[in-house]
Amino acid sequence: GTLAQLRELTVWFNTHGIYISGKTTATMQAYLQTYLADLQARAARIHLHNQLGWKDDHSSFVLGHSIHNADGTTIDNTGSVSTINGFQKRGDLDTWKRVMELYGRPGMEPYQFAIAASFGAPLMTFTGYEGAVIAMVSAEGGQGKTTALHAINSVWGNPQDTGLQANDTPMAVLKRVGAYGNMPVTLDELSNATGAQV
Repeated sequence: GTLAQLRELTVWFNTHGIYISGKTTATMQAYLQTYLADLQARAARIHLHNQLGWKDDHSSFVLGHSIHNADGTTIDNTGSVSTINGFQKRGDLDTWKRVMELYGRPGMEPYQFAIAASFGAPLMTFTGYEGAVIAMVSAEGGQGKTTALHAINSVWGNPQDTGLQANDTPMAVLKRVGAYGNMPVTLDELSNATGAQV
């Protein structure tokens, strides 16, 4: 029993350069058992999410590698899938606001609507609808659609990492759409895609 385990523990410590004996061994054994029980309890509470958005009956929200809870606490979600890496805070908020002010001019209403939809995407779950599709179409290129997509994606993270391209493989697109959950999904240059890609 316990005495044999204590001897084995003493031998293990001694072979690893930690010299203990007598009552110290029993104290160390009790400490390790308590510590391991605590680690097991913590591990049971940790749940990595590989899909962004609402969880636990809307009491928590996964954004990138963070889980934001209704009680104001934030839990690390590091270790989740790499497709959500772009959803993290970067840059300067004041600079972002100045860039967004460019869309405040007359004639920019379609872009304003699309950017507002980015903020609204996580709220779709409360409407009873599964989602919505917004298509930004123009007869000519150079109208600012790609720039607007970057603005849409910048609401939630790095626009270079979160947007999809029409030349992405179908599997990559499906993987991201699944991982994005309640977040907006943008797809650029769709006019250049084939019918099979769409």
